[in-house]
Parts: sequence; structure tokens; C-alpha cells
Amino acid sequence: MTLKERFHSSRSAQGQNLLYAFFFSRGVSLLAEYMAPLVIAYCFQFSLGGNAKQLSIVVAARTIGMAVTLPIAGFVIGRIAVRWIFLISGFCAAASQITAALFIASGSITTSMFAIVQAVNGVSAAFTLPLFTSLLPLIAPAEKLRRANSWIAILRSGAMVAGPVVAGLVVTERNPAMGLYVSAAMYAATALCGIPMNMTVSKTEKSARVSFASSLGTLMSFTWVWGIVLSFAVVNAAFAGFQSVAGLKIALSTSIGKTGWSTALSAMAIGMVVGGLLLSKVSFKRPLVVGLICSLLMACPMIALMLHPSSVLLFVAFIPCGFGTEVFTIVWQTALQTSVPGRFLPAASSLDTFGSLVAVPIGVIITGSAYDASGAKTLIYLIAIVVLFTLAPLLLPSVRTMHDSETKTESAMR
Repeated sequence: MTLKERFHSSRSAQGQNLLYAFFFSRGVSLLAEYMAPLVIAYCFQFSLGGNAKQLSIVVAARTIGMAVTLPIAGFVIGRIAVRWIFLISGFCAAASQITAALFIASGSITTSMFAIVQAVNGVSAAFTLPLFTSLLPLIAPAEKLRRANSWIAILRSGAMVAGPVVAGLVVTERNPAMGLYVSAAMYAATALCGIPMNMTVSKTEKSARVSFASSLGTLMSFTWVWGIVLSFAVVNAAFAGFQSVAGLKIALSTSIGKTGWSTALSAMAIGMVVGGLLLSKVSFKRPLVVGLICSLLMACPMIALMLHPSSVLLFVAFIPCGFGTEVFTIVWQTALQTSVPGRFLPAASSLDTFGSLVAVPIGVIITGSAYDASGAKTLIYLIAIVVLFTLAPLLLPSVRTMHDSETKTESAMR
């Protein structure tokens, strides 16, 4: 082997190691994220036994901390080395969980203290969410981004199923703090995976890095980005309202019941795995168009529940729902990573996550009021919202003409 061949072989091996570290870190972080709400809820109930209002404050504190920080996080990520973002955010998240665990063990934990600690945890998580989206294009070849996103989607599906199960196993009434220690260990493991990633998300020089206002202004010129972000903020709000209020209420008032509803929701993971496997093998000439059309399948469980409230029918309906959701997620993430310049990608990812995060509680509240006024007819409104706002981005030429990973950034700006 020549010196040149050894050099390229060494670089290839280094890239593979970074990719392995990335996938391990992403898998652990996804499991921690899906465990977090239940770990917090179980620990709170077993240690304080507060009422529903107090529990909602503690659980919401983490989401609020994340939502407040996300707009800033997208700007900061492009200016700091990836290694330090991983280490600081990961160990801060771990420290917050250990702090809560120590207070629980000492018996001095209070509702306000628990809420503050979880808000800190949410702030830490706000930096890692857009970081993973922005980092993947730096360590995976452009032609393999879609496949990489597909495998991340499969990891996400597994975490959705495993997260609640693991949370139930590690948090016990006798020792509720153990769940927080396990959660802290997972955040620390995620942080350590960032040590070999000595790079920055933005490849431009510091002097060329743009201000927050300039970043936002440039992103607004990407009509396909803000068009889809705004539309799916509404779609996600409607689906969250269905999942947490309207669908749940109807299920509990019929033969479906709590068990049938929970089982049906788990069927989404089946569809998500199928979607992830499909996108790891095939590509589409117009990925966003295909993704948006597949997203219409999110209305399947709403239609099934409206036509005939049956556990079996609802379970089957959630499978295409999960499939459509995952197909869109993969093509959307790939489009962002291949068509948005690296220095703007963290801000775009933060904007996307922020829109969904803020919309969900609003959707739940509005759906609750609508259900009190209209009952099961609320499903008709939710179906209409999902269909209309899913198809709305297709009115934008930049969405309809978006090609696969070969698309140039300039063609996306209209």
C-alpha cells in the first residue's frame, strides 16, 4: 500500500469511527429523551405524591426550558466546537438529574426545586437536538445522508417503544432516584461520544459568520423551509390534540378503553420501522412532494375512530400513520441537510423544532375546548386541518421542484 493509499485509508477509518460514535450517541440520546417524561413523572409521584397540577408544572418545566433556549441554541451551535457542545450540554443534563436524585434521596425535594432542575435539563437538551441534525452532513457522505437518516429513524422507533419500558423498570417506588441516576448516565455517555468530534458545524471563518438577525433573514428567503415549518406546526398541534385529548376521550368512552388506546399508539412504531427501512433502500425524484403526500396518512387513525371505534381497526390505522410520519421526517431532514448551507443549518433545525414544540401544548388546549363544545365532531375539524395544512406547502414552487440530494442550494431559494 502506497503512502497516499494509507492516508486515504486512515481518513476513511476515522470517518467511520466518527459515524459510529454519532449513531451510538444519537441512539442513547433518543432513548433518554423518550424516557425523560415518564422518569420525571414517576419520580415526582413516588417522592412527593403531588396532585395533577403540580405534576404538570414539573413536566412542563423541561419543555419550557427547551422552547425558550432553542432559538438561541441554533445560533450558538455554529460558533462553538462540536466537542464542547456535546460535553457541556451532556454533563449539564447529567448534573441536573443527579441533583434531583440527591434531593430526593435526602427527602428535601420540593415541587419548585424539581421544576427548576428539569428546566435546566430542558435548556441542555435544546442544544443537542439541532446539533445532531447539523452534524450528520459533516461526517456522512452526501450520497448516504438519506440512508443515514433512515437508520436514525429506525433508532427513533426503537426508542419510542423501549423508552417507556426502561423508565418503568428503572424507577421503583422504593428507590425512585435510581431512574434519575440512569438518565444521568445516559446523558454523560452522549457527552463522551462528542470527544472525538473536534470540528465546528459551520465551516466558514469566524469573521464570516453572520449575526442572528442575518441568519433569520436568510432563512426567510428559503420559502420551502419556513412554509413547511409553519404548516407542520399546525399539523403537529392538531395531531397532538387528537392523541392527547380527542382520541383519548373517545377511546375511554367506548369499548377501546385505556389498554386499546395505548396498544394502538404503539402500532405507530411498526409503520415507522417500515418507513425507515424503505427509505434506506429507495429514493424519490421529488422527495418533499412524496413526503407531504405520505403525511396525509396521519389522518388515518382519526378517520378510523370517526367511522367505527374499534381497537383492531384503530391499531391497523396507526400503522400507515407511523409510516407516513417517518417517510416525511426522513425526506425533510435530508432536504435540510443537503439544501441549506452549513452555517444556517443549526438555525433552520432550531426553528423547525421550536415550531413543533410550541405548537403542541397550544393544540392540546384548543382541542380540549373544541371537544367540550362539539364532542366527537372535533375529529372532522382535526382531519380537515391535517389534510389542508399538509397539502398547503405544495403551493410553493420551491417545494414542488425540490430534487433529491443532488439539488443545489440555489435552486431552493426563490
